[in-house]
Amino acid sequence: MVKKTRSKTGFSITSLLFKGVLILAVAWGASLLFDRAKGDTEPPAVLQGVSRTSDRNAIKTVEFMSLFDRKKSFSSLAKEGYYTVVEVYLDTCAVCKRLESGFKPLVDKRRDTYIRRVHFPETGIQFSFSGTSQQEVQAEADEMNALMQSYDFCGTPHVVIFGPDKQIIQTDGCDGKRLGTRKLQGWITAETGLLKGSLGNISSVF
Repeated sequence: MVKKTRSKTGFSITSLLFKGVLILAVAWGASLLFDRAKGDTEPPAVLQGVSRTSDRNAIKTVEFMSLFDRKKSFSSLAKEGYYTVVEVYLDTCAVCKRLESGFKPLVDKRRDTYIRRVHFPETGIQFSFSGTSQQEVQAEADEMNALMQSYDFCGTPHVVIFGPDKQIIQTDGCDGKRLGTRKLQGWITAETGLLKGSLGNISSVF
C-alpha cells in the first residue's frame, strides 16, 4: 500500500518500504484467532494517587502521517505518570472497531489511563523524493524504509501499552503473537466485563 512516486530527478521509484515486512504481514493476518489463552492478560496495577483532571483528552486520535513526517515514535504519545494505550487502526478494520468499543468504559473506570488512537491511511503511505541523483534518491528511500520498520507493525489493530515511566509494558509485533492486543482485551474485560472471548481474525494487513 506504499504508492509509487516520482522524484525530482524524473526516476520512477517504487519504495523499498515494507520489503520483507509484507511477507510477515500476510503470515500475521493468516494466523490463529484472537484468544486469551497465551500471554499476560492481567490488567496493570492501579496507580495510587494518580487521576486525570479532565476526561476531555482521555481518548484522542492522531494521524499516523503526522508522526511519520516528524519522525516521531509511538512513545512520543505516552503521557508520563500514567498508563498510555496506543492503538493503530484502519477505518475498515472490523476487529479494531470491536476493540475500540471498550475504550470509553475502560478510561471511565481507570482514571490513570489515556488512550491514543493512531489512524493509518487507507491509501497507504505516499511520499516523494527530493534527491537530484540516483544515489541521493536511494539514500532517502533507505531512510524512509528504516523509519517505517522502526514502528514494527504489520497489521491492524496494533497495540502498544506504555507504563507511567513511558516504557513499553506490552506490545504487538510482526511475529503474530499479538501480546499487546491480548493484554488490552484482558484489561478491558477485567475492568468492564466487555470483550469476552475471541475478537475475531485480523481483518486488515498492509
